[in-house]
Amino acid sequence: MITLAANGNIYKGYCVSLCLAIEERVELTDWNNYQSVAAVVGIATHDAFDGTLVEVQDSGIYENTTWTLTHNKPVYAFASGTITQDIPSKNVMKIGIAISPTKMIVRVSEFVMVTL
Repeated sequence: MITLAANGNIYKGYCVSLCLAIEERVELTDWNNYQSVAAVVGIATHDAFDGTLVEVQDSGIYENTTWTLTHNKPVYAFASGTITQDIPSKNVMKIGIAISPTKMIVRVSEFVMVTL
């Protein structure tokens, strides 16, 4: 678990990246920006407002009761910090694997840039 200040509002269960503009801050992952995707650090464990501290789970089992994941299927960073189990068409960052509809093992992998 890591704790850093939020750059902008952060939402529980969303994917966060190291902030590109300000040191020692995290922000929602911007799927359209490969640098943001390459800087993914984990999943926010709670909501946080700009400038407040947010805990980020960077490994281990994370549960979010609003998710409807398919077990044994990879989880990827997607638009505006959301997650998906469909392989994105660009800027692919696997952040874990689902173990139930509401739980995943967080394990951020290496960034893969896809160009079409």
